[in-house]
Amino acid sequence: MKSELFIYIFLFLIISTFCLLTEEDIIDLKDEAKAPPSPDDKDIYYIPILHTNDIHGSFYPKKVLLPNNESYTIGGLEYLGKYASIMKEEWGNRFLYFDAGDQFQGGIEGYISEGKIMMDFYNELKVEKSVLGNHEFDYGIPYLKKYMEQKKFDNRSRRNPGR
Repeated sequence: MKSELFIYIFLFLIISTFCLLTEEDIIDLKDEAKAPPSPDDKDIYYIPILHTNDIHGSFYPKKVLLPNNESYTIGGLEYLGKYASIMKEEWGNRFLYFDAGDQFQGGIEGYISEGKIMMDFYNELKVEKSVLGNHEFDYGIPYLKKYMEQKKFDNRSRRNPGR
């Protein structure tokens, strides 16, 4: 209970901080004159945050067909995992990854694996924190407890080995 309260307070503080920023404080990555943030920047201490929600167990990428018959591929855990790995390698412990629920229910892959595919994904990436969405309750509380027992990604010991 205390950890959930901490997460909500933490997210509130992050959102509040963004509300205090002025237009000059925000880096527009479309502006080529401004370089994107770098871990080597000595003037500002960046903390990159990756946030996902409503993945619904969608393991595979999806093909999108545009009205002009162009197609491209979006999503998929392979792409997301690779992106998160690159960010962790580049930013180290400053990189944070949060998930806001609806993790495993919805996609056929999540259904067939009963959510295990998503828990394996989150355990491998060592997600900082995640919260439950409404679909985590679809199979009932006993199932949810079993699912949560598989969690191995609480990173407090990785970030603060002395605690």
